[in-house]
Amino acid sequence: LFIEQYMNICIISSTFPTTDSDPIGGFILDFCLKLSEYHNVSVITQKRANEYKINKRINLITFNWSGNEIPLSDLNFYKPNHFFHLVSLFKNAKQTVIKFYKTNKIEYTFALWAIPSGIAAYYLFRKFNIRYGVWCLGSDIWKHQRNYFTKHLLVNILKNANHVYADGFIFCKEIEILSN
Repeated sequence: LFIEQYMNICIISSTFPTTDSDPIGGFILDFCLKLSEYHNVSVITQKRANEYKINKRINLITFNWSGNEIPLSDLNFYKPNHFFHLVSLFKNAKQTVIKFYKTNKIEYTFALWAIPSGIAAYYLFRKFNIRYGVWCLGSDIWKHQRNYFTKHLLVNILKNANHVYADGFIFCKEIEILSN
């Protein structure tokens, strides 16, 4: 992520560690800490713990949702009880990003992963014209490019992003083809 001037950057992630040594999303913390050497970095994520013991250079904003006991990757749009958890996730995420936008001057949003985090970044772009980037993880693309309900949204997220990143040359080519 190359940005020349100092900016207020909002990272939106569906995975974030609860401590500095938490293996879940550990590289995300490292990425945010490195970025915070050059920019003001805030992270918005769904709540996974009552207390986060992480480096204080990161402004962490968490929000509650009804499915916090289920890993996001296991949620399925086609299961009725999961559908209600997803509604809770998206509703509470939307409220959180709007509130954060209105109280902070966000200049750039970076979504760690295309879905679900890219949905919030795309929303901020559509509503407030905030530029954004997306880091694609294989599972978010492969799962949602075949889903009738999410494929169109996935393509719009990728097409409208100012920057799109993916792991590896072959995967980058797949993302280019998907997003035209």
